[in-house]
Amino acid sequence: MPYVTRDGVSIYFECVGTGYPLVLHTGGGGDGRMWQQAGYVDALSGDFQCILMDHRGHGRSGKPTEVKSHEMEEYAADVVAIMDAVGVSRAAFWGYSAGNPVGLCLAAAHPARVAGLVLLGGVIETDYCDPSAQEYQQEWADIGRERGVGSFVSGMRAHDGMDFPRWFMEQMESTEGEMFALQVEGALRWRGPWSLFDQITCPVLLIAGELEDPDEDNAKVAAALPTASSVTIEGLGHVGAFVRSDLTLTHALPFLRDLNQSTKQSA
Repeated sequence: MPYVTRDGVSIYFECVGTGYPLVLHTGGGGDGRMWQQAGYVDALSGDFQCILMDHRGHGRSGKPTEVKSHEMEEYAADVVAIMDAVGVSRAAFWGYSAGNPVGLCLAAAHPARVAGLVLLGGVIETDYCDPSAQEYQQEWADIGRERGVGSFVSGMRAHDGMDFPRWFMEQMESTEGEMFALQVEGALRWRGPWSLFDQITCPVLLIAGELEDPDEDNAKVAAALPTASSVTIEGLGHVGAFVRSDLTLTHALPFLRDLNQSTKQSA
């Protein structure tokens, strides 16, 4: 099975489909299989080379136990290492939830490697290093460490007002609470994303469920980025916007195909 090892941490990845390269990155819970389970890969693999990864601490990848190994720059560097292993110089990136700041970090640190970003289900209100973010995010880390990631599911289900597929439940329950907590704590050391927005020059599409973005923060993020747009999917929350791939792809596919076409024209 394909792995890339960077600084002693093995990262699992696989490629499905042919066409323009697209990295798919999940969030604080779950691994790369979620993109297949939710139907994204079936819909995308005819036009795109889907590069699926289990990011560090998740699934089949290594699980480093020090918080410095979970800083945002480490997650972004893992994506670059996988792209190098696949032989891809430039790719689109699609992140879900906590995968969104990874994409923003990647685009700011390695602009030549990122053709565009799709950011799904992540409302980014402030820089992670801001005091207003620290206490709130640390509470999430503490709960995940003490009770497990599965403990969040009932609250998310009530907020979204829908039942979640069994595969989603299993993905959350199988995520180690300590790895979730370290991912959150590592992110809190990052000075982005707002302070780095002027360094992100690639096209960006932000997608959020209506229920997770009542204050329209995604539109504010889009306005702060040089080249970005935002879409809100009515009636869905943070999880619903991911599991309803049929609705989300309606917006993401045209964006990704435009990236592909723009790349061909500039080649």
